[in-house]
Amino acid sequence: LVLVLDDLQWSDILSLNIIEYMMTDTQNPNPLMIVGCFRSNEVDDSHALSKQSKDLEDKSERLGFDITRVNVGNLQLGAVNQVIMSMLAVNDKGTMLSFFTIGSCLGRFTVVRYSFIEYNRIHDDGHPKPKPLDDRRLLQV
Repeated sequence: LVLVLDDLQWSDILSLNIIEYMMTDTQNPNPLMIVGCFRSNEVDDSHALSKQSKDLEDKSERLGFDITRVNVGNLQLGAVNQVIMSMLAVNDKGTMLSFFTIGSCLGRFTVVRYSFIEYNRIHDDGHPKPKPLDDRRLLQV
């Protein structure tokens, strides 16, 4: 049995204790794999998940269970576009944009504008960013 838990950065102490109990229950004859996912940029050393994780690593050797960490980085914009295009079964970005906007010209402008605003909001990592579009430049696209 595999149990996948996402967004563990939002877990409360009680939920983390239940997960710990399931992982350390060595008397259970049925094997269980728990895959826990969390955003590492939202979990620092003082976070409850960090403390629980360190406790589990200490117990793993003593109780005989394995913990494996896999750090996954962010997808690049091109990779995200490819995933979305695959999911929608389209082969170009124009078709993808039409899918989201149902062909509406105003809808296309809104999606493009929102995408640039959102990109600039979340990409504050010191890397060069595209210039934000103002409404006048957007209408020229």
